[in-house]
Amino acid sequence: MSAPGAHPCARAASPDAARVWVPGVQAAAIIVFSLAASSYISPHYLGGAAELTLTTLIGEFILATYNSPLAGAAAILLLLVMITCMAGLVLVFRPLIRP
Repeated sequence: MSAPGAHPCARAASPDAARVWVPGVQAAAIIVFSLAASSYISPHYLGGAAELTLTTLIGEFILATYNSPLAGAAAILLLLVMITCMAGLVLVFRPLIRP
């Protein structure tokens, strides 16, 4: 615990205060990551149709080539990557969260 007269940033970075704000940071990171990973339109706006991401590739497999099995496999791959990254975030922040 920091001293009563400590700088506000020092009090916010103390282990006791971190137990309060870390769950909110973790939730925000999971929400932002899941929205960014499932983005379909943003890559077209930012890089044009030539830039492929996994979500645009899945859409192309379904709409352009009619290859549903490959689209399903790519969707499962995207799901596994997202679950792995979110589990990693939870494991990284686990020691900082209240018991």
